[in-house]
Amino acid sequence: MGLFIPILGIGNIPYIVVLVIYGLFQILQSTITGLRSIDPILNEAATAFGMTKWEKLKKFELAMPSIVGGIRTSSVMLIGTATLAVFVGAGGLGSFILLGIDRNDSSLILIGAIASSLLAVMINALIKLLEYKKLKTIILSFLAILFILLLSLFNFGNSRSEKLILAGEPGSEPEILINMYKEVIEHNTNLDVELKPSFGKTSFLYEALKSGFIDIYP
Repeated sequence: MGLFIPILGIGNIPYIVVLVIYGLFQILQSTITGLRSIDPILNEAATAFGMTKWEKLKKFELAMPSIVGGIRTSSVMLIGTATLAVFVGAGGLGSFILLGIDRNDSSLILIGAIASSLLAVMINALIKLLEYKKLKTIILSFLAILFILLLSLFNFGNSRSEKLILAGEPGSEPEILINMYKEVIEHNTNLDVELKPSFGKTSFLYEALKSGFIDIYP
């Protein structure tokens, strides 16, 4: 994620790009392993029955538990990795963990850690249900999930432009300060203020300010 900051900036974009690339390796590996494990006799029988390459691919080459299993493993792995998104300004459940460490507050750490674990278990169970389904069902399910994710990102982008983004460094004093700024701005103007407490250290916040990702850094 750090390597992508000079190229793609900070926020959701470098975080999503890195997770997609990282996740594809596991899926690619399981797909290749699955394709290589197909019994050659099965291929010969399919050819004898007059199946085309597309029919082979659809009927038995891609309809394998090993491929969906790779997606399942990758998804669970990425949920754990996604907690690091807080370090590139993308927020997420890692924000609770980082804030808890900064404040020495076990409750906040547990909120982030337990929520991440539960999410991983839920995703694992959901994808496991698809493991032995037909290829069409699997593709439609993943397209539906992708559509929901893209929709949530689109809504995030729309709401962001209507707000003043105010960020602070980790710690109690910076958080008090940004809340004071919020009270003053909202009391004296018609602007809505969105707070990003514990957003990062000085150099990170300065880069976020220069790139326009945040509007105010006290």
